[in-house]
Amino acid sequence: MLRAVSGAVSGFLIASAFIIEGGSADPLACQPNSEQPMLPIFHIIGNVTKNTDGSIHLEPINDCSGVTYYKGIYHVWHQCCQNHWDHVISKDLIHWQRLPPPIQPVTLKTWDGSITMLEAEDGGPLILYDAQDGKLGSHGEDPRTPLDRPILGVAKLADPDDKYLLKWTRDANNPVAFDGNPISFPGQVWKNGDYYNFIGQGNRFQSNDSSFHSWTNMGPMIGIGEHGGQWWMPVPNQVDGTPPPAGTPNRLVNVNGGATYLFGFYNPENETFTPWSPGGEKPGKEATLERGGADWWGGQGGPGNNGRMMIIGWATPDYGGPAGPGIGFLTRLTLLREVHYDPKLMDLVSNPVPELTGLRTSSMASEKGLVLTSQPHAVQGTGGGAASSADVVISFSGFVDGSVMGACVLANSSFEGLGISLVVSGGTVTAKAGTCSESMKAVTNGGGTSFPLFDDESELQLRILPDRSLADFFVQGGRWSGTISWQAKGPRAAGDSTVAVWSNSTSEVKADIDVFGMGCGWVDPSYTEHPTM
Repeated sequence: MLRAVSGAVSGFLIASAFIIEGGSADPLACQPNSEQPMLPIFHIIGNVTKNTDGSIHLEPINDCSGVTYYKGIYHVWHQCCQNHWDHVISKDLIHWQRLPPPIQPVTLKTWDGSITMLEAEDGGPLILYDAQDGKLGSHGEDPRTPLDRPILGVAKLADPDDKYLLKWTRDANNPVAFDGNPISFPGQVWKNGDYYNFIGQGNRFQSNDSSFHSWTNMGPMIGIGEHGGQWWMPVPNQVDGTPPPAGTPNRLVNVNGGATYLFGFYNPENETFTPWSPGGEKPGKEATLERGGADWWGGQGGPGNNGRMMIIGWATPDYGGPAGPGIGFLTRLTLLREVHYDPKLMDLVSNPVPELTGLRTSSMASEKGLVLTSQPHAVQGTGGGAASSADVVISFSGFVDGSVMGACVLANSSFEGLGISLVVSGGTVTAKAGTCSESMKAVTNGGGTSFPLFDDESELQLRILPDRSLADFFVQGGRWSGTISWQAKGPRAAGDSTVAVWSNSTSEVKADIDVFGMGCGWVDPSYTEHPTM
């Protein structure tokens, strides 16, 4: 017999899942590595339930829907279970707590869409979501039916004083009515004078309706189709918090999922967006913020996220092997990243939110001036599961043109794990992440993507954050970033956690290495209907 439950198990939410009658719903700490070697502890994963036999059910999560800030609380919104939105909050960007799905009941579908922190005088927090209950047939039953038929719904925050954004009300006048061609994947709403705008599938939509139910398709503004305009925000500040220099474009818009952005100038007087071409490139300068395997990013910035631009994505590909007792499928999100504008590069850089260093528990290992060879060097103290959830900081020096170096994490005794290679050539660094063996063959296999290395830079900085079944990589202050997930080739053993470094170079490449343990990113209780943050 199955029953719905509302409680926390293994550090994660069970609001909309089911457990076997008699199953435990007691809150537990993050699972020990020996019991759940694939279950991340400081990345966001799906809702977890524990069965009476001790096995675990993990709900699948996927597309990200936004990152917002409201009355002192940060919120990450993402899809769950192929039918509804889910909601995670944090006060410090270190510790997270799950709340019930925001738009109830979950039996009425709420798919991809947007969330906008409008000012109170403009209507307050607003969700536009794709409602799929009106489809003519399921994707399997009728392959001619699109997966996202354009039926949009409006949901408003029930209590504007609710800083947790707990309860949302579907408007009785749903669905949205379109004048002109309808769309799915609506972007954030902004007000211009006496009317509202949003971009959807490359077109601009305009409305004078304060209930947000009537929208007119004004035609192309961005183009690109499905991936054009769901994320629309100001160009973020520099790393030191200062605004971008004069002459920098005033807007970013996504042109490929949520990790590739086009710079441009938005003119509210005539509602145009002009791509920025500092070097004459066409259609304009783009910033790509994901070089690994993650997909469908949610990104927001400006006043709706405390003046900070942040992105988070779906860490694909999903793991399809035995992820733990009873878990045959594992989905998770990437690390939450903060994005800044770098005027020297005239580009964006992406790094872990700086608050994340507060989750470090101890210094696990430190080796300085290590001379690297082609034989991987295992960092002492990082094996046996010790560095399965860690923060690894490496500084390479002594490289010359043609030098190749790299690092691996979550590695076993044969140095199989997740890794990255860095090739210095002609004033650029080419980075490529994958398995350790793939990384060590980068010289012969080629591939990867490049970024500039300036003449005054004698060190190459690498930061890796492994978390049991995935790792996030950040190179040279975020000029290159990417997330790699464990593939379905077999489970990672609990003891496979070694950090290793290597170099195939005729010069004497050296490395300074620091490895820090990482604590659990979930508060107790990890799920609640009554948050206290």
